[in-house]
Amino acid sequence: MRCKGKIALVTGCTNGIGKETMYKLLEEGADVYMLVRRVEYGEELAKETEGKYPGKVRKVIYFQCNKLETIESAIKTAYEDAGRIDIFINNAIGGPTMAKDNTTVVDTSHETCMGIMEGILGVSAECCRVVIPLMIKGGGGSIVNVSSSTSVQADVSRTYYGVAKAALNMLTQQIAVQYGRQGIRCNAVLPGFTVSQATERALPEEFKEAWLKHTLIRRLGEPRDQANAIVFFASDESSWITGQLMEVCGGYGLAAPMFGDIVE
Repeated sequence: MRCKGKIALVTGCTNGIGKETMYKLLEEGADVYMLVRRVEYGEELAKETEGKYPGKVRKVIYFQCNKLETIESAIKTAYEDAGRIDIFINNAIGGPTMAKDNTTVVDTSHETCMGIMEGILGVSAECCRVVIPLMIKGGGGSIVNVSSSTSVQADVSRTYYGVAKAALNMLTQQIAVQYGRQGIRCNAVLPGFTVSQATERALPEEFKEAWLKHTLIRRLGEPRDQANAIVFFASDESSWITGQLMEVCGGYGLAAPMFGDIVE
């Protein structure tokens, strides 16, 4: 029960990493506000938790990345209802991250580039801009940004996804530096290839196999792997840790480049 009595807000929690993080927070005793785009589906998920965690999902609140006004209204609604915010999981992203021209620097359109930067960095920054003053009023809190292992390793494609997530890493550390004295901790989890509906749709089997060749723990990531790391940063177990970027990727890319060619 590492988060017992804590008030936690989770964005983008109807699938994948966000959904698993919500369940992990409930398991650890937190009271959770779900900030979601699909409110009806969010309410269905909340009902499913009632048997095991009665009353622990406080509210399902409309939150739409492409409508910045809903970011502020959602966070303030949760704050006014609970009276404080202890944990903020910054997971939701918007923009054309799956656009067909999200490839190389030359082949990505300006519109796609700017859309991805706004959908990842812009949305995350707006969430932090709103939530930090409210956390400070309550004596502090923990922000966990969900970044990506692509933020620290250049790729042959999906250029601006990696660039935007790298900017999110810097935002994480800026927050840690600027607001640490006011009780705010901010860390980031950098997931490697994690199985989800989105990755299953977007990435072919050949890509998965190529990725696994260079992964020391030879399996794909599960949302629970990321949730475990996120909740560690959210909880008081990491109370003397801030500004850190934790890769959760099975050791992908750690070995020398020839590793994938000589090790089965």
